Formats: sequence, C-alpha cells, structure tokens
Amino acid sequence: VQRNEETRPLWEHLLADPAPNISFLFDESKGRGAVADSYPPPPPVGVRFGYTGGLKPSNIETQIAKMAVAGAGREIWLDMESSLRTKLEDGSDIFDIYKAMSCIRSVISMGYKPESSF
Repeated sequence: VQRNEETRPLWEHLLADPAPNISFLFDESKGRGAVADSYPPPPPVGVRFGYTGGLKPSNIETQIAKMAVAGAGREIWLDMESSLRTKLEDGSDIFDIYKAMSCIRSVISMGYKPESSF
C-alpha cells in the first residue's frame, strides 16, 4: 500500500487490524521521484515497509543512511524504478543491471548484506 498523506484514508484503516501479508511503501513524493530530506518512522512491528522517492545510484548511500535512522533497526526494502533504467537510441528503455549492481555494491559497502530466506 502506498502510504502518504493523500492515501491516509486507506492506510489508516488497514493499520487498525493489519493483514499478515500487508506492506507499506512510504512515498511522500507520490511517484514524482522527489528525494526525501527525511523518512517517517516505521509502522507497527509485524508490518513490513519500504521507502522510495528519488532513489538512484548516485544518492543511495546517503538515503539509506537516513532510512536506517528512521527505520529504527527494522528490515527495510527500497523501491527504485526509473533510475535503474537506461534509454536506448530508439527511445525505448530497459532495466539496467549495471545500475542495479552499483546500488547493491553500495549497500554491501555500507555493511549491509542480503540474507537468504530460501
């Protein structure tokens, strides 16, 4: 569920009795890709959540540091879309694995590592 002030009437009710599979995406930029100065605190324990808003390889370390403070030690996921794409000469765009790997290397260099759950 995209969680921002515009969607408050939806998510507030969902927090009253959250389903076990619910997850919130904090996105005050409302899909415009604006970089956040800070991030909101997490939802109640047991509710998964992530952050988004202007995330890209060039700012991922700075933004993750802010998210880690806001997330208070909780597991966080990120939403990045347009910044991980490359426009081709014909005008189409593709997912760029090199940009994604750049972000992964940054996250690992910060001391975070993926944990396998399978």
